[in-house]
Amino acid sequence: MFEIHIILIFLLILSFIDWRKGLFICILVGFFQDPIRKLMPGHSVYYTVLIVPFILSVLLGLIQYQKGMRINLIFNLYPKIKLTLVIFLLIVVAQSMRTLIITSDFNRMGIGLVSYIGPLAGVLLAFNYALEKRNVTNFLIFYLTIGFLFVTGVLAEASGYQSPVLGSVGGNHLFIYFPYRLVLQSGLMRAAEISAWHATMVAMLSVVIFALSSPSWRKYIWLGIAGIALCAIVFTGRRKGFYVFGGFIITATILAFYSYAKSWKKYIGFVLLGCIGILILFQLITLGDSALDFDAYTYRLVHEYANETPFDRFMQMTINSFQWVILHNGILGSGAGTGSQGVQHFGGVLTGLAAEGGVSKVLAELGVPGLVVALLLFFILIRYIWNIIIYVNKQAIYEPLTIGLSSILIAEAMHFSMANQAFGDPFIMLLMGFIAGFTLAIPFISEEKNIQQWKHYNAPVLSILRPTH
Repeated sequence: MFEIHIILIFLLILSFIDWRKGLFICILVGFFQDPIRKLMPGHSVYYTVLIVPFILSVLLGLIQYQKGMRINLIFNLYPKIKLTLVIFLLIVVAQSMRTLIITSDFNRMGIGLVSYIGPLAGVLLAFNYALEKRNVTNFLIFYLTIGFLFVTGVLAEASGYQSPVLGSVGGNHLFIYFPYRLVLQSGLMRAAEISAWHATMVAMLSVVIFALSSPSWRKYIWLGIAGIALCAIVFTGRRKGFYVFGGFIITATILAFYSYAKSWKKYIGFVLLGCIGILILFQLITLGDSALDFDAYTYRLVHEYANETPFDRFMQMTINSFQWVILHNGILGSGAGTGSQGVQHFGGVLTGLAAEGGVSKVLAELGVPGLVVALLLFFILIRYIWNIIIYVNKQAIYEPLTIGLSSILIAEAMHFSMANQAFGDPFIMLLMGFIAGFTLAIPFISEEKNIQQWKHYNAPVLSILRPTH
C-alpha cells in the first residue's frame, strides 16, 4: 500500500502546480478514496476525507496562479449574496468554536467546518475554471465517465461478482421481505447511500449532456448511460434517487417552459425513452444470488411507503420536525458538526433523532438564526439563477446547460431537505459547489468579449443579470 501513498503525494503536488488539472484530480480522488479505504487495514474513516487536502492544494494553486480567487468579481456580479454569506460564515465559525468548547473535540469542529464551507470552495474553483476555460462540458463529461464506471460496480455486485473493493464498509445492509431478502448494494463506494447519490447525479448530468449534444445517433448513448444509472439506484435500495431524478425532470420542464426555452422537448423525450430502457435492462441483468429477487427491490421502491407521498415525507423531515429539534437542541442549536455525518465515529450524534432532514440538521446545529440566514441565502441564489436563465434563453448553446444545472441544484436542495446522510460526504458537497459555481459563471461563458474586460468590475457587468423579455 506504500505505492498508493506515493501516488497520492504526487497527485497532491500536481494539484498545486496546475490547479486546473487539480480539479480533475479531485474527481479521481473523490471516487477512489472509498476503494482505497476498503483495501487499507482497519478501513480508517479518515480516508473518507482524503479529498480535503486536495481541495486545499487546488485552492492554494489557484491563489498562487492569479493572486486571488475572484471573490470580488462574484460579489460584484451578485451583490445581494455578499452580506448574507458573510453573516452565514460568521455563524458557522462561531458555532464551530462552540462545538470545540462543548465537546473538546477538534474532529467534530472540523466536520462542522468542512460540511458548511466545503461547497463554497467548490463554487470558487468551478467559477474560476469556467472563466479560464470558457467551457464546462468537458469537466462534466469527465465526471460522468468516472461516475458511470463506479455506478456499474453496483450492478457487478448485484450480479454476484466478489472483490475486496465491492460492498459496504462494515457489511451491507439487509432487509427481509418474506420469502426474499434484499441487500442494499454499495458497489465500489463505501455505502449504498453514496452509490445512489452518484448514480442519480450521473443520470441527471447524462440528460444535460444529451440536451447539449448535436443531432446524431451518438447522443443517445447518454440516454443509455442514464438508464443504467437509474437501474443501479434500484439495487442500492435508496428510493430517494428516483424522487430526486423525477424532481429534476419536472423542474427542468417547468423552467424551460416558463423561460420559453426551445430544448424542453428533449427532456420529455428522455422520460419516455428512459422508461423503456430501464424495463429492458431489468430483463437483461441476472442476479448472482438466488435468494435475491427483483420483487423485493420493487416492493421496497413502490409498496413499502404506498401510504406516504413525497410531500408527506418532505413535511415530516422539515416543518413537522422543527418543534422536536428545537426542544432537543434549543433556539441556538448544539453547534456545527454535532449532527453531521461522520460524528458517529467520534462520540455519536448530539442533535437527536428528529434532525434527519438537511433543513432540520441546520436548525439543530446552527439554531434558528443560522437556519433563517441559510434559507435567505438559498432564495437569493434561486432569484439570481432565474435571472441567468432569462439572460441565456436566446442562446441555444447555453440554454440547456443553464436549465439542466439549475434543475439539478433545485432537485438536490429538495433531496437535502428530506435526508442529509449523503451530504455529509466532503466529495459530494464539493460537487454541489461545482454545479453552483458553473451555473453562476454561465453569463461569463456566453459573453463573446474577453473576460479580462471585466477585470475592474465596472458597472455594466451588472446589466447581464437584468431580465430581458
